Parts: sequence; structure tokens; C-alpha cells
Amino acid sequence: MNAMTAAALPDAQPSPPWGTERPFSEAMHRFHENLAALDWASRASSFVFVRDYEGLPAHAPFDIDAMAEASDIPAVQRGFEETAEALGLVCLVRPGSKGINILVLELAHAPTYRTWSYFEIATDKALSRDFILRPRDMEITRTSGLPTPADSWRFVINLLQALRRDDLDRYRSVLQSCQESAPGCLALAAEKLGATTEDVAEIVRSGSSLARWQESLGIRVKTPAPAPRPSWRNRLRRAALRRFYVLPAPEMYLISIHGADGVGKSTACSRVEDMFAGYPIGLDACHHVTSWKRQAAPKVPESASPAASAGAQRRSPVRAILSSGYRAAPEFVRDWWRAMTGYHHYGRSLNRKIFAGYLDHRVMILDRYVYDMYLKLGIRGGVGRLGRLTGYLSCMALRRPLQAILIVDQPEAVIARKQELTLEEIDTYQTSMARLLERLGVRHTIIRVDGRDAEAVANELARTIIDAIGPDLLQLMRYTVNPMVAR
Repeated sequence: MNAMTAAALPDAQPSPPWGTERPFSEAMHRFHENLAALDWASRASSFVFVRDYEGLPAHAPFDIDAMAEASDIPAVQRGFEETAEALGLVCLVRPGSKGINILVLELAHAPTYRTWSYFEIATDKALSRDFILRPRDMEITRTSGLPTPADSWRFVINLLQALRRDDLDRYRSVLQSCQESAPGCLALAAEKLGATTEDVAEIVRSGSSLARWQESLGIRVKTPAPAPRPSWRNRLRRAALRRFYVLPAPEMYLISIHGADGVGKSTACSRVEDMFAGYPIGLDACHHVTSWKRQAAPKVPESASPAASAGAQRRSPVRAILSSGYRAAPEFVRDWWRAMTGYHHYGRSLNRKIFAGYLDHRVMILDRYVYDMYLKLGIRGGVGRLGRLTGYLSCMALRRPLQAILIVDQPEAVIARKQELTLEEIDTYQTSMARLLERLGVRHTIIRVDGRDAEAVANELARTIIDAIGPDLLQLMRYTVNPMVAR
């Protein structure tokens, strides 16, 4: 296949549908070239690209349809995985009811290029009431590298797709091209549809409604399915998740990032967010300024009006009693109360962001989490024994992330970037965080900087996040493409 010759597009944010109008990046371009160069005839003889492959390797629509017999599916999967691995790309495979879906991702931020490719590989397709398409029934052409249907079969597939989508004009040029190159395509279509060649010719010439042909041939028009109303169980579950931030939820894709101030975690998170901006996958990277860094509320100035001062001083009787009890309590009780209210407000405010991401089926990257709050308050001696116990219990109770990632570096390198903690505090934080995550049973990974630049750290961070979520990314992508899909 020819090398990519498309010029770079102007730098801009990808527009829906997620950059499908953009040319593939160099790595993705080579991936499609290498994929076409595989010896599919001996590797998986039934494998064939069915639709939306015409622009490869330069560009493609959202998904590329292919087919293979069930016995060839494992070989097809290995071919995709080996080709992606050789180029340093990520290949995710999700089994379906009839075949597999494959998503290939490049770990790069390239706003003017497309850095992903999606394939739906089926074992068979019911295209009409009496016609089920199977790969071994087709005549396959291999002259252009890609195994594709012969023009007569290509005519049948695109004609049925035009009827299913109720949009003949979109496929008319392809149908005319197939008629010119394969005169027998009308007869093949008539045989497969149970019609006459005159009927098929009339369908192609038709400029009016296709309804009578769709009905007579038993073709169901493809329309977006409305989102079903959630069951009462799901409504109750969502109401509980909205209010109680300690309830577990496997479908919440929380990734917590930890590291001493200056290790570079915020920079790495920002670069990962840029990478995901080019994918058809929703992601939110949240940087939390937790309670130990909040400044005290400003005092009411003396020049404020008497009415404002009086309003600030008014308290309910219950609040006044609680305030008096707090002042009269021993210091260890006040320490416990401060810790309880601090962790409660932290969990409640964070839950708003997490729950919103859950409803939108988004990946949530948390730059710092409750574990950082607990450790740093302890390192700085900001709480007593009861406060530390409350913090540890909060670490156990709050929603556990799907994956925790700890970024570590030499304390001397960290303090050279940011003088937030001392050398001893940095070393204590890094070792204590690793022990805490292990003690809590949180699945975690340690990424070591060791002199690497931010790009290399971000690439390892992105790959770790993708590996943690795994094939579920394909389902999240479907939610992003069609927000009406119900859980």
C-alpha cells in the first residue's frame, strides 16, 4: 500500500465523531499496512474485510466491519495483537455474541491525526429475512493486500446495507462501480434476496421510498434504539450511590494517582488526559485540593455593615449548643471531631464528581485521594491518635479505586522540583503509601521515574490505566458514541 501523503490538518480540537475525518497517525498508518501485508490466506483463510475498509490505510469511518469463521477467530485475534505489539500499540479485544470487537490505540497526543482504530469481526450477519451472510460463502479478492469481497459480493453487501439504513444515495456510487466491474452482480443479488434481476435493477434505479422493498425482502431498517427506562432496582441503586460515598460500585472506573509533591504526577495526568481526548472514550482528570491545604475562611471585616455582622453572628440554638460543647470538650475529642467532619466533607464533595462521571460512563482519574490526606496529615503531625484512627477507617470505608498508581522518584530529585516536603518526609511518604495500599488490599502499581522524562512516565501511566480497565474500554466507547444506551 502507498505511504501516507495527507498533509497535516490545522491544529484544532477533534470534532465528533472523534476525529474520524482525520488521517491516521504514522504509527496507525503502518499498523493498517502491516495488517494488510499478513498472509491471511494461510493464517485465517476465511478472514475478510466486509465494509468501510476503502480508505485504509490513510483513513476510515468509525468502525471497520470484517468477518471470519469461528474456527479462524483465534488466529485473527493473534494477527491483530502481534501487529499492534510490534509497533508499540495497545490492542484490546472484547468477545461478542458472534465474534470479537478489537480496539487499537496509540499512546500519543496528536490533535491533527487519528490515534485509534476499531474493528467489528463477526462470524455471520443476518442481512435479510432469508439471507445470512457467512464468510466462507463469499468470493474473496486478495490482490490489494487486504482480503476483501469480490465486486459481485461487494454489490450485494452494500445494497443490503443501503436498504437497512434506508439511504440508497449514500451507496449509489459504490453500487454503480460494482455493476461496471462485475456484470453478474445483479444475478447474485437476485439469488441471495429471492428476487429477480429486474427487481434488483429497479431498486438500484429507485429514487423514491424503499419501504415496499424493505417489507417484501424482510429487511429491518436500522434505527437508533430508545433508551429503556431504568428499573426500580437501578433507580434505588443510583440514589444510594449518590448519597453514600462508601458504597462500592464496580462500574465506577476510578483510577487514583499518588506521589510526593514534585514527583510529576500532575504533569503526567495532564498528558494522559490529552491522549484520551483523541479517543472515543470519556475521561475526567480531577486535581483535588484536599482539606489539609484549604485556607481558613476570611474574617468579616470591621467595616462591614451592622446587618451583615449580625447575620454572620446569628446561630441556631442547636448549633450554639454544639459549639459550646465543642469548646468545652477535651482536646482529643475536638481532634476526633475535626477529623470526622473533615473526612465527611471531603468524601461528600468528591462523590459529586465521581457520581457525575459514573452516570456519563467516564473514566475518572483522581490526582490524590483520601490515602494522601491520611498520610500527609500524619507525617505533618496535624492530628492526634483518634484523628489518625479516623483517617485510617475512612481509607477503608471510602470507595476503593479500580487501580491505584504510585509514582516514585529519588527524594533528591523530587525536592529539586518542589520544596513541599523534606527529604525525610518524601521518603516516608513513598514507603508508607506503598505499605498502606498493600495493607488495604487496593490493587496498585508503582511507576518509577528514575530520570525519565514526563512523556515516558505519561506513556507508562496511560498504558497502566488502559490495562486496568481492559476490554471494558470498548463498552465505555459505545456509551460515548451513543449516550442513549442504557446501563
